Amino acid sequence: MCVCISGTMSHAPVAREEREKLGISDNLVRLSVGLEDVEDLIADLDQALLAAVSLTDSRHLPDFSRN
Repeated sequence: MCVCISGTMSHAPVAREEREKLGISDNLVRLSVGLEDVEDLIADLDQALLAAVSLTDSRHLPDFSRN
C-alpha cells in the first residue's frame, strides 16, 4: 500500500489554483492499494493512523484504535 498527500507530492509542480480546480486540496490523502487482503489493508491503516496520532496532541483527535 502506498499513501501520499497529492498536493505536496505527485501534484506539487501544479499551481495551487489549478490543483483546487481539479479538486486536489493540500490535505487530500491518496491511497494506492494492490491485491492485498482487506484485513491486511485495514491493519496497515490502523497501525499508520495510530502512529500518526501518537506524534500529535491526541486530545484533539478522534480515537482510531479498534476495539
